[in-house]
Amino acid sequence: MGSIYRKLLNSIGYKVLKNGTKQNSFTIFSNDCYGAEIYKALRTPYQTPFVGLMLMAPCYIKFLKNPKYYLSLDLQFTDVSKYEDCDALHATKKYPIAVLDDIEIHFLHYKSSKEAIEKWTSRKERIQWEHIRVNFTIDKDYGTEIHLKEFHSLPYEHKVSFSKKTYPEYSDNFTIQNFQSNALALFRESLTAFNLTGWLNGGSLKLRNWSDTIRANVLKFTVNR
Repeated sequence: MGSIYRKLLNSIGYKVLKNGTKQNSFTIFSNDCYGAEIYKALRTPYQTPFVGLMLMAPCYIKFLKNPKYYLSLDLQFTDVSKYEDCDALHATKKYPIAVLDDIEIHFLHYKSSKEAIEKWTSRKERIQWEHIRVNFTIDKDYGTEIHLKEFHSLPYEHKVSFSKKTYPEYSDNFTIQNFQSNALALFRESLTAFNLTGWLNGGSLKLRNWSDTIRANVLKFTVNR
């Protein structure tokens, strides 16, 4: 099935980077597992520490303003979150909560702090700083219009955001009609809302023609199959 899947993606030109670097050499920063779903869908190794975890919007925006500083710090763990909703979730689903200075990272899909440290450390060493792609999903996790405005003012060349509501003032924001907080579900729904290939290649974020649309629908069909 894997080889058939790969041939199908290759047959529709689902190449990622076209600028002479190693194919699929890119890092995605994301406030949830959205970025991780891209690596899984394209069957390529994670080159980001943002896997199996989530950051609330205020913390995520802080991180994006100074990522190298936060990534230089060691994870410290706590049993209490400063976010009420996260505290309630943590009470029913025990998972590691880490702190980097003034931001929290919720390692939702990790069994222990030891596992979180090992994965976070090894994956942050793979960051491709010359090929950063930044994603932000609003309308959840304490995200507000203020955070969306801050996100789109950040000096990242390749960024995209998704929302339940429509924000026409931001050309790089895409409204997801069947919006869901779950990252996998949101990833699948977003594939026909914007041009994933264009984003990863540093090109247009819009689905411009029939080939873009076909490519998006094929990947959407194959995700999680």
